[in-house]
Amino acid sequence: MHPSDLDRIEQALGIELPASYRAVLEHYPFGPYSCGEDSLVDDAEDLIRANRRPHDILRGEPPTRGYLWIGCDGGESSYYLDLQAASSPVYEYDLEMDELTVLASDIDDFVSKCKQIDQEVAEDEQRAAQKRWWQFWR
Repeated sequence: MHPSDLDRIEQALGIELPASYRAVLEHYPFGPYSCGEDSLVDDAEDLIRANRRPHDILRGEPPTRGYLWIGCDGGESSYYLDLQAASSPVYEYDLEMDELTVLASDIDDFVSKCKQIDQEVAEDEQRAAQKRWWQFWR
């Protein structure tokens, strides 16, 4: 993401993005089909839109005031940064449990966790590709 896009997000939402988060988005570490693609949204308009609307799909009271929505898992979890913290952990809001918990110690740890998932998926796909059709049931 270009620095001007990040500036536009800050202006539109009336916030200051954490420097570490800006750095990750400026040098976006994920490609297509990565788990990080949804987990860490890199589109300025999507981020603005998501942070302006209430998360009405959530049963409970998700973090909105003082928190920045950064992505989701495509299902029941959404990810947030605490804008009040100097170095925010990445929080996961779990819809099913209706609770907010620390998922990663910071944005870099979050990126590492996403990359680890991508690596595990690639290894699983490689193992599956090496099996013959009759071996899938074993």
